[in-house]
Amino acid sequence: MRVSLLVATSMLAAGVGLVACSSGGTPTVPGGAPSLARAAHSAFHLTGVGNAPDVSCPSQFFICVTVSKKKAGKTSICVTNPSSGCPAPGIWGWSQQIEDLNGKTVKNPIGRISPNPGNPVEDKIHEKRAIKSSHGAVKYQQLIEACNSSSSCIQGAIGIITK
Repeated sequence: MRVSLLVATSMLAAGVGLVACSSGGTPTVPGGAPSLARAAHSAFHLTGVGNAPDVSCPSQFFICVTVSKKKAGKTSICVTNPSSGCPAPGIWGWSQQIEDLNGKTVKNPIGRISPNPGNPVEDKIHEKRAIKSSHGAVKYQQLIEACNSSSSCIQGAIGIITK
């Protein structure tokens, strides 16, 4: 059920993101179905700011990062409004969790978003312990949700490649 909901929401946001801007957002469900319903009515989407897209990044992720024990994956993320760009107005609070591609929460790698609240924010993903290389394939996903002070929420996912 969770995987099919993830795929369905990813397809919904990919369509919204492609219309809205070239680096479209891709929702997932860290906040559950009610958050998804609010996000579906919103023109906001998540974008990777100032990052060159990873050509090996599957479309269900709005950006991918490569991490290793020696080097963290870092990216800037922004809630974007198609009419006014980045940043979208409002105060945005962020939550995140990292899962394997089957939807199981993992404790390694770990992610940190700062400042929180903020927009744009810096996202840093690193390995606590060395993880076997995924040989260029996405091995984990960081599920991200940003909510503003008027309870509008948007979700997205970052693909994590291990080196």
